[in-house]
Amino acid sequence: MDFYIVRHGRVASNDLKIYNGCRVDEDLNEVGVEQAKQTRDNLRDTPLDVIVSSTMTRARHTAAIINEGRDLPIVCDARLVERDMGDLTGQPWGGTAGLTAEQLERLHIEPIPALYARVCAALDELRETYAGKRVLIVSHGGASKAICAYFEGMPEDGSLSKFKLLDNCEVRHYSI
Repeated sequence: MDFYIVRHGRVASNDLKIYNGCRVDEDLNEVGVEQAKQTRDNLRDTPLDVIVSSTMTRARHTAAIINEGRDLPIVCDARLVERDMGDLTGQPWGGTAGLTAEQLERLHIEPIPALYARVCAALDELRETYAGKRVLIVSHGGASKAICAYFEGMPEDGSLSKFKLLDNCEVRHYSI
């Protein structure tokens, strides 16, 4: 079974370097559309059976562009949405640096264990539903770190910091 993980194309909050999380449902900007088209072209010779997307507009739009010329089913799954950044939504990146777990909790940020649990539940179901198939998942930066942890193993400390944030429209491949 093959999984191809793609982070959505660029959006305005990426350009502004601010947190958007799951509370801001923005669409791709012009750069993001072009990135998605490039990813579509790069994956043209990659056989796929299904595309699974986050329910957020930026991921669904990326999935639709990648699907151009394929006519594959696109299944939306809310468990693949971005991490809820709570009160950091709209704030500059780096706003969590040096904060303790208790401080993060006060900002109502979705805890890593909750993010990981919902992403794992989605991936477990996809493995069962599409066993032996080639699945392309379009998700988000923070969620993609949890997806990588699913395939590569969650560190004992429960942190996702060892996993590189996927760039916009970057593709990562896992075979299981």
